[in-house]
Amino acid sequence: MRPIASRSVKPTTFSLYNPESLPKTTKNSLLASSSQRKIIKIHNKSKSEYDSLLQSPQTKHLKPIQTMKNLNIKPSLSSRPSPNKSISRKKLLILSPSNDLSIKIHEPLLDTLIKKSVKRRTQSMELDIPEMQPIPPCNYISRCLFKTRIGSINGKNKKQNQDSFVIQNNLLGINGNYLFSVCDGHGLQGHLVSRYVKLKLVEYLEYYMTEYNNNPNLVEKSYTNSIKQIEDQLENEGIDSMFSGTTVVSVLVLSNMIICANIGDSRAVLGKKLNNSWKFEDLSKDHKPELVSERERIENSGGRIMPYYTITGLPVGPQRVWLKDANIPGLAMSRSLGDSIAGSVGVCSEPEFISHVLKKEDKFMVIASDGLWEFITSKQVVEIVGQLIDEGNSHLACDKLVSEAVKRWSQNDGTVDDITILVVFINQ
Repeated sequence: MRPIASRSVKPTTFSLYNPESLPKTTKNSLLASSSQRKIIKIHNKSKSEYDSLLQSPQTKHLKPIQTMKNLNIKPSLSSRPSPNKSISRKKLLILSPSNDLSIKIHEPLLDTLIKKSVKRRTQSMELDIPEMQPIPPCNYISRCLFKTRIGSINGKNKKQNQDSFVIQNNLLGINGNYLFSVCDGHGLQGHLVSRYVKLKLVEYLEYYMTEYNNNPNLVEKSYTNSIKQIEDQLENEGIDSMFSGTTVVSVLVLSNMIICANIGDSRAVLGKKLNNSWKFEDLSKDHKPELVSERERIENSGGRIMPYYTITGLPVGPQRVWLKDANIPGLAMSRSLGDSIAGSVGVCSEPEFISHVLKKEDKFMVIASDGLWEFITSKQVVEIVGQLIDEGNSHLACDKLVSEAVKRWSQNDGTVDDITILVVFINQ
């Protein structure tokens, strides 16, 4: 989105490497030159091999666990603090490279890797999602790529990248459950708001889903309560959200059901292939002030909707939300987490949900901040990724999308927004 104040941390680049190429020393050897990036591939044992392994004297007492070729992924129990009680959930810890290597897609691990390579201009990663052996019919996700790039003004990087994202597998400790989220902060403390959502969303969501006994019909209520709790805690965390906030777009994958929850103008899109042609389906709707239902709510709450005007009276840019008697805050979206001043005139943090049952033609999802969507349509994004898949270059999807987005920002505007993209491949 076009910020009401400058946004943007120096981005970084890191990647996860093939363990066969790593020296067998310490966990630090998991980090290597980004120019040598490789993908960890999942190799499935046959069912007979797997059953035989489980019946051996050494492993007979164990329950099935996630495995990859040359990797032994061991779950260890730990407790994650929750709003009212602790929830026990599986964590996979990272050990030294050897025949006994454990690894997991988990944000604390990603944060550790990021800190060790802060001098890069972008951070990107490509991961295969660990799968149960043999592959159960409930696990529909195979890989996730992501890339985030700091914005710039007249070629100079901003001070903070206000985008944040979440990649969480084994939600509630259940194989086949995932959460993918992108948050696009705005305002002076927008980066703090988006990072707080990243920090707390999984925690609160797991807590409420446990309270509701993981009832799929109550997932939306669980997510809504989680957002409300996060927003209520901002002030307690010392985050000033009067003129700062964030979008939040999330895709929950629960076996073959996906539920998209959206607040603001980040977006999630589904790519599907029908009759050898790539088609798109929006999983979310951008919350813009000019939409009829959004406008009515804001105007009924005493707000005004209009763009900026130049000194000569010419309108500039998108429609924005203003107080009735003051030219603040000028927010260019109708829903946001935070933004208490805009909230006084009808801007809300109520998520909007769209559900979808995965079908054979569904191939991937793109979840991104509006740094991608500002000048590229959903149709164009799906066609770009689809063409790369057809060419056997799906691993380049994030790089290609970021490159195209930066080019179009440069052609249309003096600034380049922060850009964060997740590409999630569906295993059919």
